[in-house]
Amino acid sequence: RVTSHTEGRLVGHVVVGETVLIYGSDGAITRSTDGGGAFERVTSGTEGWLIGHIVLGDTILVYGRDAILQSGGAVTRSIDGGRTFRPIAFDSKRGLNGHFSLGSTILLYGAGGTIIRSADGGKTFAIVASDTEHGLNGHIVLGDMVLVYGERGSITRSVDGGATFAHVASSAQGLLTRHIMVG
Repeated sequence: RVTSHTEGRLVGHVVVGETVLIYGSDGAITRSTDGGGAFERVTSGTEGWLIGHIVLGDTILVYGRDAILQSGGAVTRSIDGGRTFRPIAFDSKRGLNGHFSLGSTILLYGAGGTIIRSADGGKTFAIVASDTEHGLNGHIVLGDMVLVYGERGSITRSVDGGATFAHVASSAQGLLTRHIMVG
């Protein structure tokens, strides 16, 4: 029997070589260095609900929403392949649902139209105006053009690699959650 050494609900994972990280609620991260034979708890620095991750070399970012703020965003970062994590401070009161990368530029998006951007591989993040107040749930990247979409038919577009966004008119009224690319 293998134990996770955490009480949190585990919802996602990262595999880097023989290292397995599993993350979830209450800031839970548990780590195995033997391909899943044994796990140890890793301190994440957040009490948030961690729902997604990004891997850039030895840098691992795990993100979601911060339980302390009830709906604020949470990002925690490891630069040693998942041995240790430190939370990253940024000014967002909204949870994060998804991400995309454009080279070393990382963008995270989520509730209330939140978009945060890192141009330094995840060391720091800054808010980017999304031109929408509705939750964002998905994205499409075509070269330097990015569409981020979500609640109430909301679509916002960037043509400069995610530095700025502008609302795109849409006749959709519902929650946009998936896309299909044809051609």
